[in-house]
Amino acid sequence: RQVMALADLPDEVGVDHPLASQMFPSDAIERAREIKKALGGHGTGAYTHSQGPLGFRKDIAAFIEERDGGIKSDPNKIFMSNGASAAIQ
Repeated sequence: RQVMALADLPDEVGVDHPLASQMFPSDAIERAREIKKALGGHGTGAYTHSQGPLGFRKDIAAFIEERDGGIKSDPNKIFMSNGASAAIQ
């Protein structure tokens, strides 16, 4: 919840607020910054590329590559969805 709150707030009252580090754990602030960067300045509720935000797909590809022993995973061939049923509709 803390990360999503920070990701949804404008920077000046969220991740860049002078007291942010007193109100939120440092890992939550850093993760919110990563999410905001991956979204390219758009909010968490905004429409994104039909495959999902590239920054997130790169993270997924890196996870798959590590999990599968170094076999390359292409983020451009990854499609994010909210479940298998929704993905095939």
